[in-house]
Amino acid sequence: MLRKIRIVLAVLFFAGITLLLAGIGNQWWGWMAKLQFLPSCLAGNFIVIGGILLLTLLFGRIYCSVICPLGVYQDLVIWVRRRIGLASNKANVKRAIKAAEARKAGKAVESFNQIKPEVKHFKYNKEHWIPRYIFLVLTLVAIFADIQLFVALIAPYSAYGRIVHSIVGLAEGQSILPALLIVAAATLVIITVCAWIWGRAWCNTVCPVGTVLGLVSKASLFKVRIDESKCTNCGRCGRGCKSSCIDMENHKIDYSRC
Repeated sequence: MLRKIRIVLAVLFFAGITLLLAGIGNQWWGWMAKLQFLPSCLAGNFIVIGGILLLTLLFGRIYCSVICPLGVYQDLVIWVRRRIGLASNKANVKRAIKAAEARKAGKAVESFNQIKPEVKHFKYNKEHWIPRYIFLVLTLVAIFADIQLFVALIAPYSAYGRIVHSIVGLAEGQSILPALLIVAAATLVIITVCAWIWGRAWCNTVCPVGTVLGLVSKASLFKVRIDESKCTNCGRCGRGCKSSCIDMENHKIDYSRC
């Protein structure tokens, strides 16, 4: 039930922010932009900052999977990857069944040795803390040094906004600066590829917001826990973890990335 609620809220936020960035429904979705963490920090909106930190302290990094549009976009990419994998598996199963039936009937069929697993599975990876904190420090330095270009380049809301503005601009036939278009396209490709192959690697390695909230989520009250007395070591939790933060062998979870 909680998972379904999270997905519904994520879809609403993602759709609303995307429409807002596309210039549609500011009167309905404008408040969602005010809930973005890094823009709130830059604007000194301590109410929003405190609210997000409190939410993270209670439930972990809910912000990254519900409110942040770039985080939800990565979940969408991972979902598409899994659906394609499941469809491929079903096709392989049907193919194997037909081949077996044909052999029983004495018909010649093409060789089919095994069903190849196509569904994307994840595995536990240790935290890449060096690049993670390097990006955080660089972001903080850029903020205090007023290097807006770097902050806009790495901030999740700015990055997603740049992608949406570029797509909408091209669709409407607007003249877009080549440099802006190249940066937006590169950002879209890099984040999509990272999500497709490694899950939430961008959130847990590059994104400064993810790193800050990860520090807070280590102390979250209502976090996922592994009950070793009931665990059967089936490994499903680790294979399904998009953040690759569940150590199945030692029954531990890296809550900074969860």
